[in-house]
Amino acid sequence: MKWPILPSLTGPMARHSSATLCTRLFGVSCGFLYAVVVARLLGPRGYGVVAVAISSATVIATLSVVGAGDLAIRETAALSTRKAWDELRLFVGWSIRTVLKISVAAAALMAAASLLPTPYASALLLGSATVPLLALLQVLKGVVQGSGAVVRAQLPLDVVRWIITLALLAFLLLTNSPATPLAVLLIIVIGLSLALVTSAALLRRFLRSIPMAAGASLAANEWLFQSLPFLAIALFGIIGTEIGTLLLGLLSGPREAGLYQPIAKLAPLMMLGNGAIEAALAPRLASSWEANDVPTLQRLVRHSVVASAAVTSAICVAIVLASPYILRAFGPDFAKYGGLIVWLGVAQVLNAATGAAPLLLAMTGDMKRRIRAQVVTMVVQVGLGLAFIPKLGAVGAVISLVAAILVWSLLHWWLALRTTGIDTSLISVFASRKKSRS
Repeated sequence: MKWPILPSLTGPMARHSSATLCTRLFGVSCGFLYAVVVARLLGPRGYGVVAVAISSATVIATLSVVGAGDLAIRETAALSTRKAWDELRLFVGWSIRTVLKISVAAAALMAAASLLPTPYASALLLGSATVPLLALLQVLKGVVQGSGAVVRAQLPLDVVRWIITLALLAFLLLTNSPATPLAVLLIIVIGLSLALVTSAALLRRFLRSIPMAAGASLAANEWLFQSLPFLAIALFGIIGTEIGTLLLGLLSGPREAGLYQPIAKLAPLMMLGNGAIEAALAPRLASSWEANDVPTLQRLVRHSVVASAAVTSAICVAIVLASPYILRAFGPDFAKYGGLIVWLGVAQVLNAATGAAPLLLAMTGDMKRRIRAQVVTMVVQVGLGLAFIPKLGAVGAVISLVAAILVWSLLHWWLALRTTGIDTSLISVFASRKKSRS
C-alpha cells in the first residue's frame, strides 16, 4: 500500500487552496515581522500593553459580529446560486447594519473600561476604535468570500492592513519619532481603516455585478438565529487564541504578556499547512457524508491526516530549530522562553496527528458536539491559566495552551469516532496498511 498524499485534492481546488495559503502566509509573516518590530521598539512591557489592548478588541469584535461573518459565506453562496438577488442585497444590508450597531456599542463599553485605574487605560481607549473596524472587516470578508472571490476576500486583512502598518512602523523607525504604545495603536487603527476601505470597494464591485430582481426575504430575526452557532464557534476559537495574553495582562502584568507574544504568534504559524489542507478537504467531506459514502470519507481523512502530520511536523521542526534566532530578533529578554516553543511544537504535531475531526463534525452538521468540545477546551485553558499564571507568568500561559491543544484534538477525535464511526487519526492509516498486508 502506498502512503497517501492527497491524490483526491488535486486540480483546481488544490491550486485555489495554494493561492489562499500563500495569501495567509504573507499575512502571518507580516504579522510576525510586526511583532518583532514592536517588541524592539517598546520592549516587553510596552508590547504587553499593546497586546492586551488588541486582544481585548479582537475578542469584543468577534462577539460584535454575532456570527454574521461566517453566515455571510454560506448565505452569499446559497442566494447567488438561487439567483435571489434582492434577498442577497437585503442580507448584506442587514448584516452590515447589525454588526455596525453592535460593534459601536461594544466599542463604547471598552472605552468606558479604560476609566478603570489599570496600566492599560489609555491603550484600551484608543484600542476601542479598532472594534468596529475589525467587526465590519469580518462581515465584508464573508460576503466577498461567499461570492466566490476567496483569495480576493483575504487581501484587505492579510495584505493591505499589513503593508500599511509595516510602512508606518518603518516611518516611525526612520524618523526617530517617539515609540509609545499609543503610537503603535494609532498605526494599527490607520492600517485597519484603509483595509476596510479596500474591503468596501470589493463589496461594491460585487454588488454592482449582480442584477436587481424581485425576491422574498427572511426575517431579520431568522438570520440572527442562524448566525448564533457560528458566533459560538468563532467566540470560543478567538477566546482560546487570546485568553493567554488577557490572563497574563490581568494576573502578571504587561511585561509577562509581552514576553508571551512570540509564542502566541508562532502557534498559528505551526498549523498553516493543516489549515490549507482542510480548506480543500471540507467540501469533499460534506459531499461524501451527504451521499452516505463512508469508505470515501475514511479514505479522505486518511489522506489528509498523513499530509497534515507531515507538513505540520516539518514546520514545527523548522520553527524549533530557528527559535533561538527568532527570539533573539525580538530582543534579549525573550530568549529565556525558548524551551517553551518545543512544548508547543510537540502539541501541534499531536494535534495534526488526530486529523480533521473538528472539521468532520462541522461538515456532518454535528454543531452541538463541536461546540461542547470547544467549551470543555476553554474551561481547561482558563482553569489552568488561573492556576499557573499568577506564579509562573508566561510559562503558566504556555502550560494552559499546550493542555488546551491536547484536550481539543483528543476530544474532537473521540467525538468524531463515536458519532460517525470514522477514525480521523494516523491510527487509521496504520490499521488500513496492516489490513491490506494481511
